[in-house]
Amino acid sequence: MGKQREGTGMRRRLALLAVLFLLVGGFGIPASGASASGAINSWITIATTTPGVGCAVNVSVEVRSGGNPVSDLTVEIAFFDSGNNVLSTDAQSTAEDGVARLAFDTSAASAGESDWLDINVDGSYLKGTAIVPSADGGCDGDPTEITASAEVSIPLGGGTGDSAPDFPTHYQEHSLSCEYASLQLATTALGDPVAEDTFIPLIPNAENPHDGYRGDIDGPVGTTDDYGVYAEPLADALEQVGFHGEVWYNPDAGAIQEQLDAGHPTLVWIATHGDTSYYDEDADGNSFKLVPWEHVVVAYAYDESGIFVSDPGNGTLEHFTWEWFLDAWGVLDGMALSVSAG
Repeated sequence: MGKQREGTGMRRRLALLAVLFLLVGGFGIPASGASASGAINSWITIATTTPGVGCAVNVSVEVRSGGNPVSDLTVEIAFFDSGNNVLSTDAQSTAEDGVARLAFDTSAASAGESDWLDINVDGSYLKGTAIVPSADGGCDGDPTEITASAEVSIPLGGGTGDSAPDFPTHYQEHSLSCEYASLQLATTALGDPVAEDTFIPLIPNAENPHDGYRGDIDGPVGTTDDYGVYAEPLADALEQVGFHGEVWYNPDAGAIQEQLDAGHPTLVWIATHGDTSYYDEDADGNSFKLVPWEHVVVAYAYDESGIFVSDPGNGTLEHFTWEWFLDAWGVLDGMALSVSAG
């Protein structure tokens, strides 16, 4: 039964769902502007999978790419009965935090039936799960959380509608090499590319990321055991390959605008899941901050609404609003590394 749900039955529902969205014009969601294909990870929370009949069941879908929230991406849900009849649909765009908040209605459902909920992103099937309504079930209080990944068309520009200025793009070659990939991007922009793997032997391993690389560069994303490296060791490595790196800490829009106006692509450390920071201590008693899900991108331009970055986590150009960027950057105290020719 489970295989059928994810196989031919799912394909029939997808085809019907696509027709429904075409007929109703995508529920009024505007088409995105410029886009590029990229990998996304999603976290789906369903208020309950055993709701009562007559409930509006909330569903949240968080979409991230390379650890960063993806805004203006269309998320669609459809609630089917056991005969593949559509009982309820909803569609929303992801907000600035990468989250779409939707709901499905069980008023037309029958208690005890094995129904189904489909989740689509960017018109592609993302995930599905069984929904079993009950006569005395509640509308929330028993949340189910599932994860899913997909390859979709990611809007550029953070929904601003403006085209991003030209800048190199590069998809990082290791799961935790965003720092080295960002150096490759910066040196490429300055006319003398240095491959990310060139930097790996130039930086020692260290417990304290201010001293060297912490953990396994091919480790899992989002942890602090396998983590990465901070700005100071990268500046030393840049000197060894003929570039100059200026390390500075100041989560201020004016400070980074000054560097970008000078033509210095700037690596910035951002907290993609908000302030999850805590302090650790190395063997020498030096305290340092760690932030699960921190990520490094290259800032290269700005406008009134925000900042343009090249993100090696998904190999695309993106635009962050000033509000979101300054908050995410401030978690690691505005850590930055501006790169210039040696």
